[in-house]
Amino acid sequence: IKEALSMDEQRLRAIEQEFNRLDSDGSGKLSSDELAVLLRDFGVKPSKAELDRLLGEVDVDGDDELGWDEFLVLMEKLGKDRNIEAQFTEARLQEYREMFAMFDVDGDGTVTPSELGIILRKLGLNLSPNELARMVASVDADNSGAVEWKEFLALMRQQSSGDVDGEDQATQAFRILEAKSPDGFGYGYIETESFVK
Repeated sequence: IKEALSMDEQRLRAIEQEFNRLDSDGSGKLSSDELAVLLRDFGVKPSKAELDRLLGEVDVDGDDELGWDEFLVLMEKLGKDRNIEAQFTEARLQEYREMFAMFDVDGDGTVTPSELGIILRKLGLNLSPNELARMVASVDADNSGAVEWKEFLALMRQQSSGDVDGEDQATQAFRILEAKSPDGFGYGYIETESFVK
């Protein structure tokens, strides 16, 4: 809260407006569902585990909701990490840009389920349209039906942290392609060479 008190008044008012926007039931506290809206605004489609972890970091009174003071602390924390690109090294970002460009077959800045299917079929993995759509939906924070750059980075961060809700065929495909150390441990990313025959 100490950091929040040092915020300028304009930023504090903006955060208060954001709190009120998210507090859809007017309870004066934010539930995990209301917090999920904020994270989707950041381009992240949070899992239940991610929401629980984030709530646990700032929920001082342990009621599984965020009051105003706790929300201020969260916003200060998120403000420091707001740009998802800042969470990766420049070298890693370059690898991810190249990988994203390969998946983005038509170059429109998004990866659709059909584009994902094209790449995976070249690798010998035949996922059904439903499986491809589920894979995209798992990170599609804005429900556009495609994965944008920020959502792709959120997926890469999720994969590297091991926060996966299930081992479906799409996840298994990632694990097959995942770069590995000489002793077999996954690094949490796919090298672009995996796509070149």
